[in-house]
Amino acid sequence: MKLKIIQNKGCIYFPEEIQEKYNLNEEIKICHGKLTSRAIIKSTKEELAISQDLADLLKIKEVDYDFKIINSEMIILGPVVGILAKRNFSALTLKYLSRMERFAINCTKGLLIVFSLDKIKDSFVRGYYFNPEKINLRRQNFHSLYLFIEGLV
Repeated sequence: MKLKIIQNKGCIYFPEEIQEKYNLNEEIKICHGKLTSRAIIKSTKEELAISQDLADLLKIKEVDYDFKIINSEMIILGPVVGILAKRNFSALTLKYLSRMERFAINCTKGLLIVFSLDKIKDSFVRGYYFNPEKINLRRQNFHSLYLFIEGLV
């Protein structure tokens, strides 16, 4: 399901049919990779949405996610997939990312991150995430990202 980011604070918006199906009440824990936060649940007639502050905190991007709701208390957004592609960040060239794009398009859903060994530092990684609907001029469908990775294997 496509996740939309909106200008609001501390909220996640579920379509009414999802709220009814999972018996969602006032608040839910959101998990995205190893990052978590609590959010107030609001209704929408349209798509799944999250407020900008939570998206920034949880490093959520506007991509197509799978989600799982557990016991009406927690939503897991994912998957979050990291590809250690090169030793040096400078090797993540436009040509290389263009080749990675062919692989990324075949990935089902979630946040796909391509990064290099030299940009892993103090539980953070710098790399590029793939979004097929959002093209930029330098890296095409890949966009810069700085992500907390503590505890990932």
